[in-house]
Amino acid sequence: MHRVGLVHRDLKLMNVFMVDTSAMPRVKIGDLGLSCKLKNDETIIKKAGTYAFMAPEVILNQPADFKSDVWSLGMILYTIIASRLPFASDFYTESKVKQMLKMDIPFEGSVWEQTNPDCVDLLRGMLSHDQC
Repeated sequence: MHRVGLVHRDLKLMNVFMVDTSAMPRVKIGDLGLSCKLKNDETIIKKAGTYAFMAPEVILNQPADFKSDVWSLGMILYTIIASRLPFASDFYTESKVKQMLKMDIPFEGSVWEQTNPDCVDLLRGMLSHDQC
Protein backbone atom coordinates (compact mmCIF):
# COMPACT_ATOMS: atom_id res chain seq x y z
CA MET A 1 0.00 0.00 0.00
CA HIS A 2 2.73 2.43 0.97
CA ARG A 3 4.69 1.66 -2.20
CA VAL A 4 1.79 3.01 -4.26
CA GLY A 5 1.34 6.04 -1.97
CA LEU A 6 -1.67 4.83 0.00
CA VAL A 7 -1.87 5.50 3.76
CA HIS A 8 -4.57 3.39 5.42
CA ARG A 9 -5.18 5.63 8.50
CA ASP A 10 -7.39 3.08 10.32
CA LEU A 11 -5.29 -0.05 10.74
CA LYS A 12 -6.64 -2.13 13.61
CA LEU A 13 -7.32 -5.78 14.34
CA MET A 14 -10.78 -5.63 12.79
CA ASN A 15 -9.32 -4.51 9.45
CA VAL A 16 -6.81 -7.36 9.09
CA PHE A 17 -8.20 -10.53 7.52
CA MET A 18 -6.73 -14.00 7.13
CA VAL A 19 -7.65 -15.21 3.66
CA ASP A 20 -7.03 -18.92 4.31
CA THR A 21 -6.12 -21.32 7.10
CA SER A 22 -2.97 -22.82 5.59
CA ALA A 23 0.34 -23.07 7.46
CA MET A 24 1.34 -19.76 5.84
CA PRO A 25 -1.97 -17.91 5.58
CA ARG A 26 -2.31 -14.88 3.36
CA VAL A 27 -3.39 -11.66 5.04
CA LYS A 28 -5.40 -8.85 3.51
CA ILE A 29 -6.06 -5.34 4.74
CA GLY A 30 -9.63 -4.09 4.48
CA ASP A 31 -11.73 -0.99 5.13
CA LEU A 32 -9.94 1.64 3.10
CA GLY A 33 -12.63 4.24 3.81
CA LEU A 34 -10.26 6.60 5.66
CA SER A 35 -7.23 5.98 3.46
CA CYS A 36 -5.62 8.72 1.41
CA LYS A 37 -3.02 9.04 -1.28
CA LEU A 38 0.20 10.83 -0.31
CA LYS A 39 3.51 11.48 -2.03
CA ASN A 40 6.68 10.66 -0.07
CA ASP A 41 7.13 14.27 1.05
CA GLU A 42 3.45 14.98 1.81
CA THR A 43 1.61 14.85 5.12
CA ILE A 44 -1.98 15.09 6.23
CA ILE A 45 -3.43 16.78 9.29
CA LYS A 46 -6.77 15.22 10.14
CA LYS A 47 -7.75 13.03 13.05
CA ALA A 48 -8.91 9.69 11.69
CA GLY A 49 -8.94 6.12 12.91
CA THR A 50 -9.52 4.31 16.18
CA TYR A 51 -7.92 5.78 19.33
CA ALA A 52 -6.41 2.49 20.54
CA PHE A 53 -4.44 2.15 17.30
CA MET A 54 -4.01 5.82 16.37
CA ALA A 55 -0.48 7.23 16.16
CA PRO A 56 0.43 10.08 18.54
CA GLU A 57 0.76 12.64 15.74
CA VAL A 58 -2.75 11.81 14.53
CA ILE A 59 -4.19 12.13 18.03
CA LEU A 60 -2.47 15.51 18.43
CA ASN A 61 -3.62 16.79 15.02
CA GLN A 62 -0.04 17.10 13.81
CA PRO A 63 1.25 16.26 10.33
CA ALA A 64 1.01 12.52 9.68
CA ASP A 65 2.27 10.29 6.92
CA PHE A 66 3.13 6.64 6.26
CA LYS A 67 4.79 6.30 9.69
CA SER A 68 1.36 6.57 11.31
CA ASP A 69 0.44 3.21 9.78
CA VAL A 70 3.65 1.72 11.20
CA TRP A 71 2.55 2.79 14.69
CA SER A 72 -0.86 1.18 14.12
CA LEU A 73 0.76 -2.05 12.94
CA GLY A 74 2.90 -1.98 16.08
CA MET A 75 -0.22 -1.72 18.22
CA ILE A 76 -1.74 -4.65 16.33
CA LEU A 77 1.37 -6.79 16.87
CA TYR A 78 1.55 -5.77 20.55
CA THR A 79 -2.08 -6.79 21.02
CA ILE A 80 -1.59 -10.13 19.27
CA ILE A 81 1.42 -11.00 21.46
CA ALA A 82 0.06 -9.70 24.79
CA SER A 83 -3.60 -10.60 24.11
CA ARG A 84 -4.49 -7.09 25.25
CA LEU A 85 -3.84 -3.45 24.49
CA PRO A 86 -0.99 -1.77 26.41
CA PHE A 87 -3.27 0.30 28.67
CA ALA A 88 -6.66 0.01 30.37
CA SER A 89 -9.57 0.53 28.01
CA ASP A 90 -10.62 3.87 29.52
CA PHE A 91 -7.39 5.47 28.23
CA TYR A 92 -8.57 5.03 24.64
CA THR A 93 -11.15 7.80 24.88
CA GLU A 94 -10.90 11.38 23.70
CA SER A 95 -10.77 12.66 27.28
CA LYS A 96 -7.81 10.48 28.36
CA VAL A 97 -5.86 9.69 25.21
CA LYS A 98 -3.46 12.65 25.58
CA GLN A 99 -2.61 11.49 29.12
CA MET A 100 -1.86 8.04 27.68
CA LEU A 101 0.63 9.55 25.21
CA LYS A 102 2.78 10.67 28.15
CA MET A 103 3.08 7.09 29.41
CA ASP A 104 5.65 4.51 28.33
CA ILE A 105 4.25 1.45 26.60
CA PRO A 106 4.83 -1.43 29.04
CA PHE A 107 6.91 -4.44 28.05
CA GLU A 108 6.93 -6.09 31.47
CA GLY A 109 5.55 -9.46 32.46
CA SER A 110 5.97 -13.09 31.56
CA VAL A 111 4.64 -12.73 28.01
CA TRP A 112 7.40 -10.24 27.17
CA GLU A 113 10.07 -12.33 28.94
CA GLN A 114 9.10 -15.22 26.64
CA THR A 115 8.98 -13.09 23.48
CA ASN A 116 12.01 -13.06 21.20
CA PRO A 117 14.09 -9.96 22.08
CA ASP A 118 14.32 -9.03 18.37
CA CYS A 119 10.52 -8.89 18.24
CA VAL A 120 10.41 -6.69 21.35
CA ASP A 121 13.03 -4.39 19.79
CA LEU A 122 10.98 -4.22 16.59
CA LEU A 123 7.90 -3.25 18.60
CA ARG A 124 9.79 -0.63 20.61
CA GLY A 125 10.88 0.93 17.31
CA MET A 126 7.40 0.80 15.81
CA LEU A 127 5.88 2.32 18.94
CA SER A 128 8.52 4.94 19.56
CA HIS A 129 7.26 8.49 19.97
CA ASP A 130 10.55 9.64 18.42
CA GLN A 131 9.83 7.88 15.10
CA CYS A 132 6.57 9.80 14.71
